[in-house]
Amino acid sequence: MAKKNFKNAAEAFISAAANDPSQEKKDDEIRAEIRAALRAGDVPEGYMLRPVAKSSRLQLLVTPDTKRRLSEAAAAQGISVNELANRAFTRYLATNDHTENETQ
Repeated sequence: MAKKNFKNAAEAFISAAANDPSQEKKDDEIRAEIRAALRAGDVPEGYMLRPVAKSSRLQLLVTPDTKRRLSEAAAAQGISVNELANRAFTRYLATNDHTENETQ
């Protein structure tokens, strides 16, 4: 049996556009436009200026109706259910003073 050559196997998955040097210029132009818009204060709604890496997981059990309504609300805003939940949690914590030593 002949040996298989996997030396360039990854190239099968790389598009020609990824190797196109003119694409790099387009990317630089897009970045420059974004920076100019941010400096001018023209930030699209929902755009996070400094996104925070989300690396902790939280699992919630909700009713099917709640899940459906959350999905619809997120879709209406053009965001994911995860982003909707993050915003809701952040808003709740910002408006409610909680300390570690608080007892109920």
